[in-house]
Amino acid sequence: MGRGNRDKKILQILQKIANDPEQHYEVRRSDITQLTQFRDPSLIPTFVNALKDDYRFIRFWAIRGLIKIGDIKATNALVQGLGDDDEEIRKEVMAHLEAKGKEAGSALIKAFNHPDAKKFLKYGALGLIGRTNHPDRISTLLKALDDEDDRVVTIALRGLGKAMDPAAIFPLIELYLAKENRRRLIEDALFRIGQEYQKDVVIALAPLLSAEDEILPSFSKNLLRKFGNSYAFLGDMANSETITPELKTAITKFMKEL
Repeated sequence: MGRGNRDKKILQILQKIANDPEQHYEVRRSDITQLTQFRDPSLIPTFVNALKDDYRFIRFWAIRGLIKIGDIKATNALVQGLGDDDEEIRKEVMAHLEAKGKEAGSALIKAFNHPDAKKFLKYGALGLIGRTNHPDRISTLLKALDDEDDRVVTIALRGLGKAMDPAAIFPLIELYLAKENRRRLIEDALFRIGQEYQKDVVIALAPLLSAEDEILPSFSKNLLRKFGNSYAFLGDMANSETITPELKTAITKFMKEL
């Protein structure tokens, strides 16, 4: 029997033990630890099954096994580890998936949107989605702003700030009135976006200067003062014939304060 056949036979024996719930948990832990050395994609189902085990060290080595395999199927399976009850395991998975970037994006979005996703899985997946370059990351983060879980909303706001995409500007402004307890985070997100798209943010904030309530003009002024080119962009708007006389007056008055 050649070495390749021997290794395959050993792998099959170890895999059978790992999948047998009647085996002692330490036997299965030792078995899965050895399986991580093979780096064989055929072991992905075994490692995925082990992620459901009650014994923390079995789950830990299953995560290590998926990380060592490293292909896209293993990466997608690894996302489930974000929902583990053990914080150290979640951190291990988080660090690896963050390094994967866009490659893990689709699996992260799918996991976050799953109706039965555990809270830790949702938190971890959403936090990573904002750091990927996946084309659906902004729409996913914006959708998360309507979530009933306040922590999900907080993570989404931070993600939108880090993503710095102009598509988030108007949704964030609309959210400012609806989420009073998240206004500081909304301002922070818009400020971050303004570092890359200052003109877009200034143009979006300017109409709020003529709002009748006190909240929106104050919100607009606070942010506009933080941008170095606000005066120039507002000046262009004030000279435009497309804005209302009320807005022109409000812009001109504010420019005198800068």
